[in-house]
Amino acid sequence: MAEEWDNLCKEARALGEQKRYGDAMAAAEKALELAKKALGPVDRGVDKCLMVIAGLYEDQEQYEQAEMFYKRSLAMREEVLGTDHAGVAGSLLSLAALYTNQEQLARAEPLLERALTITEKAYGTDNPNVGDILERLATVYHRQGKYDQAEPLYERELAIMEKAYGADSPDLVLYIENLEKIYCDRGQYDKAEPLCRRALAIWEKIKGPDSYAVSTTMDILAEILMRTSREKEAKPLEEQATHLRASSWNLLDNTVLYPSEKEEAEEAETEAKEEQATRLHASSRDLMDDTVLYPNEKEEAEEAETEAK
Repeated sequence: MAEEWDNLCKEARALGEQKRYGDAMAAAEKALELAKKALGPVDRGVDKCLMVIAGLYEDQEQYEQAEMFYKRSLAMREEVLGTDHAGVAGSLLSLAALYTNQEQLARAEPLLERALTITEKAYGTDNPNVGDILERLATVYHRQGKYDQAEPLYERELAIMEKAYGADSPDLVLYIENLEKIYCDRGQYDKAEPLCRRALAIWEKIKGPDSYAVSTTMDILAEILMRTSREKEAKPLEEQATHLRASSWNLLDNTVLYPSEKEEAEEAETEAKEEQATRLHASSRDLMDDTVLYPNEKEEAEEAETEAK
């Protein structure tokens, strides 16, 4: 029966990715029922089912129901694992993301602050998991206009990710652009410019020199140059960015794209950025969730380690 609930959970996720939400919810609810019967009311498997159901509700923008299931998962982890366990941080992040997506930033903020404290204690202050949460919390501060709180977090997150991935890694572009944006918002263009140039180099490497992402980053760099009274340097960049956009909106036979096709090209570039951010975020969420050991599992793990020795 334990295998059946797990298979149903996987099926629910797959159906959700296909947007077959009715079938997905039926599978997830059945999985939860079987998990409770097989494992008891408080277990990692039950928790897993709760999180799957919460995610499905969130995907359908049924936020009140999603919140209820995320809170059930959080309460279960706090009860069994303790309030400072790394697994609790995973539930806090999920609930904070739900609030952030609804622009309920004041509700997301304390959850992220708590998740940060837990994760620093569990993994150390320079771990990429910490960098991920710093990015989320800094973004919440930034969007509320709390620049003094956001800026040092952006700076710290970039330093952590540089150490983790290397200074030339394409995975850094999200963090570089975050810091660049807040410097621009604060009028600190001397700090923003080298970051913008660095982001430009990364986008050229990732997407190619003729991509839409490169053209938009060139526009930002040109704006920075204009605001620092360097119009002669800005003008060629503006022209090049305009040319790149025009080129990216042409088909191979040189016919002009219709407006809907232009939108598709822009959406593809936006999705590329979002995919990168999602991948980076998911890596730390998965790591924290995979470290959740309920008491019976912890004992089994310790016994297996003893036997191996």
